[in-house]
Amino acid sequence: MKKLTLTTVWLILCAVFGYYAPTLPVVKDHLAIKEVTLKGSSRFSEEDVKYLFKSENWFFVSGNSLLKKASVKYPFIEDIKLYKPQFGVVEVEVKERKPYAFVRVLNTSQLFLIDEKGNLIKDTSFYKKEELSDLKLVTVDSEDLASDILRYIRTFENSVPELKFKEFIIRASILSGITEDSKIIILSTENIEDSLNKLSIFSKRKSLKEFSYLNFSFDSMVITKK
Repeated sequence: MKKLTLTTVWLILCAVFGYYAPTLPVVKDHLAIKEVTLKGSSRFSEEDVKYLFKSENWFFVSGNSLLKKASVKYPFIEDIKLYKPQFGVVEVEVKERKPYAFVRVLNTSQLFLIDEKGNLIKDTSFYKKEELSDLKLVTVDSEDLASDILRYIRTFENSVPELKFKEFIIRASILSGITEDSKIIILSTENIEDSLNKLSIFSKRKSLKEFSYLNFSFDSMVITKK
């Protein structure tokens, strides 16, 4: 019993020392991160790098700990991998989110980005204007639709690959797609598969390029304008 008690005390002391050791000046100096190489992103300033590694040491720092800290302040980051090629040196590989479209909430001044995986990026200030100039615009009447935006848009685009869309509007149960030549195609989001099936059948019988407006959101009819 006495031996067991001594072992327990020893383990507790080791744990306490392990927790506080990195804060001791001598240990802290030996475990300090002396060199950082950043790859995969040019959006970080020296101050950003200092922020990421503040209170970190070479021994305990990890890609997961950096990602957790970075995700709060830098929404453009998708993943971080960290390598330790030698003592005191770290290499950070950043994977950025790829913006897919702008998202505007109707009747508000809110303008977000949505990435290729459907994640909202609410702070657009990290991107240069020229990086976003070719993105589509998606207007929604509620931010709650965010999780469905990408699914709707990609399903729509894949159904008519011959058309190039520049804008989408998702309002109530209606999804409207506006092409680069101002053609308007309307589907129902309540039963988007049924709307797409009607669109597919219609496009096999007639060329969509003949029409300026096509509405497939109704149950039993299709409305068109040339």
